[in-house]
Amino acid sequence: QHFKGLAHIGVMTNDLDKSLAFYKALGGVETDRAILSTPEGEKTLVMVAVGGITVELILPPVPMDLHEGVVSHFALYVEDIDAAHDAMVAAGIHTFQTPEKNESTIFGGAPNWFFTGPSGERIELMETLK
Repeated sequence: QHFKGLAHIGVMTNDLDKSLAFYKALGGVETDRAILSTPEGEKTLVMVAVGGITVELILPPVPMDLHEGVVSHFALYVEDIDAAHDAMVAAGIHTFQTPEKNESTIFGGAPNWFFTGPSGERIELMETLK
């Protein structure tokens, strides 16, 4: 009842220009861009709308070994992130990566919260902006 649809799929890249050109060649359009400060340096995030979905291209500050794959996470929209969290905890899901949600200042300020699935997959809850 809390999940409203796919928000985006996060894809790691070591070559942002090449990745962006690829998705644009598929008809994609860059819709947003942000810089996120991390302890390792600045991480660049680029949202690309393509084929009815949004791909978030993620350029880390330090090149990564992408041998195991490049899908960083997928994000699900929720109407109320706190209610979704509480319902998930009540259902026995205790794999949230932080004790509190992130009050984001990027991409319109939508709060988000990461948790992991049973195989270690990263899933992001992203509150729809009202």
